[in-house]
Amino acid sequence: MKKCISFALALLLALSWSACAYNYDFLLVVDTSGSMDGTPIYVLREAAGKLIDDVADQSADSNIALEEFNTNAQILQRFIPAGSGRYSLLTAVDRLNAGGRTQIDAALSLAKSTVERQLSTYRNRKICVIVMSDGLPTCDVDKAYNQADRLKLVNGADVYTVGFFHNLTSSERLMCEEILRTIASDKTKYFVVNNPEDFGLIFADISEIILESGKIIIWLEGDADISIDYNGEVLNRSNNRTSFGTMQTEGRSNERKVLRLDPANLYDVDIFGNGSGYVNYTIKYPDANGEHTDTRKIVGMPVSAGLHATTNTRQTGTTTINANGKDFTAARGERHVYHETSLPISSYSGNLAVTASSYYEKNNPPVYPSRVIDGKDTTSWDAWGEHENAWIKLSATDGYDYLIEGFTIVNGKGVNKKSMEYWYKNSRVKDLSVYVDDQYISSFTLTDDRTPQRIDFPQAVVGSSVRIQIDTVYKGKSYKDKNYGVCIAEIELF
Repeated sequence: MKKCISFALALLLALSWSACAYNYDFLLVVDTSGSMDGTPIYVLREAAGKLIDDVADQSADSNIALEEFNTNAQILQRFIPAGSGRYSLLTAVDRLNAGGRTQIDAALSLAKSTVERQLSTYRNRKICVIVMSDGLPTCDVDKAYNQADRLKLVNGADVYTVGFFHNLTSSERLMCEEILRTIASDKTKYFVVNNPEDFGLIFADISEIILESGKIIIWLEGDADISIDYNGEVLNRSNNRTSFGTMQTEGRSNERKVLRLDPANLYDVDIFGNGSGYVNYTIKYPDANGEHTDTRKIVGMPVSAGLHATTNTRQTGTTTINANGKDFTAARGERHVYHETSLPISSYSGNLAVTASSYYEKNNPPVYPSRVIDGKDTTSWDAWGEHENAWIKLSATDGYDYLIEGFTIVNGKGVNKKSMEYWYKNSRVKDLSVYVDDQYISSFTLTDDRTPQRIDFPQAVVGSSVRIQIDTVYKGKSYKDKNYGVCIAEIELF
C-alpha cells in the first residue's frame, strides 16, 4: 500500500515539474475518507509534503492549494506561493486525517469555485486540478459527473485524476476506473496504479516519471501489444517504466495501452498482433505550451497472431504504420478509417454519464440530467432558468469510442399527457448544435411538439460523447421566471 500511494503522489509531483514551465498553479484534491485510514493517510501526508517541498524549490512562484474530501469537502489551504507559503502548506498537510464517506461531488463543486476565484485574480495562468481517490464514491455518480463537467468548462482548468485502489473487487475497481476516467479532462489524463507492488517508486525517481503534459502520447486499442526499444531500454507491458516513458494498461483484458514518452527523443515503435481482429492507433504530439494540438488516429488496422507492424514517433506530415508490407497512414488532425471497428452506440451496455450546464436541483426529487435516458417521457432534464446556450452531454464511461449516427429526442418538459400545463410553462428546444467529442457535427431544428423526433447526422461519427448545445428555444409561458428553463424529456443515441 505504501508503494501504491507513493507512486500516485510521485505522478503528481512529476506533473508539477513539467507544468511549471507553463505557468500552472496546482489544486490538490485528496480523498481522506475512512478507507484511507492507517498506512495510506500517513504515506499521503509524507508524499504531499515532499511534493510541496520540491515545487517550492523548483518554482517558488507557483501557487498551491490543498482540498480534502470525505463526508464533506473543505479547503485546508487556499492558493499560496509554494516558496513563501511552504510552512503553511506543510502544516495543512499534517492536518490530513482519514474518516467519513467519499463525497466526490462535493469535492468537485468546491474545486470549481476555488479555481474560478483564483483565475479571477491570475488570468494569465492555468490551474491543474489533481483529484486523487482510492475507492467508490458514496454520492450520486450522476451528480459527480455533472460537477466534473462544470469544472472542466472553466477556462484555464485542467483536470487530472489518479486512482490508487485497494480492497476492491475487480468489478468495483473497473467502476472506479470508469468514474475517474470520465471526471478527467480527457481519457488520457486518467492515471491508475496497476500492480503497485511492482513499482516501488521513491521520490528520488520522480524525475523519471513521465506524464502527458508536454509528452508524446500513444493510445493503442485492440488485441495487440506494443513495445519501444530505446537506448538499451525496452518499454512494454512487462516493463512499464523506463527513463524515457511509461506505459499504462487498462480494461478487463489489458486491451488498452497508454504510453507517455519524452518528446526530446525519436522512437521506433513495434506492434505485435495477438489474435485476429483490428486495432486503433492514436498518437498525440504536444505544442510549445504542452497542449496536444496535433493528433492522428488510424482506425481498423487488421491484426493477426504473429503480425509485426512498425512505425515511429517522427512528427512529419503523416504517421505511417507498416504491416505486412502495407502502409496505414493518418495525417495531422486526421482520423483515417480502414475498417469500422467501433460498435454502434446503441450496443453500449455501460452507464452513460449525462451532464448538463445546469439542472433544477431544488426539485423533489432533483431533475438530474440522467432523466433523459430513463426511458420515460414523463420525466425530464430541467435546466435551472436557462434557455439559449444551455447544453446537455451524454458520454460513454468505458474509455471506448462508438459509432454514432444520430439520436431521437422528445422535446420539452416530461409530463403526464393529461396535464400539459408545465410543458407549456417551460421552454422547448428549437435550434440546436451537435458536437461529438467536442467537435462540431451539424445544426438542426426541432418541431414544437412532444412526439419523438429523429436526428440523423450527415454521416456516422466515431466518438465517446455527444453534446447538444441549445441555440434558440420555443419560449415557455414562464420564460422570465428563473424556475422555468428549457427542458428535454428523452434522448436516445443510435
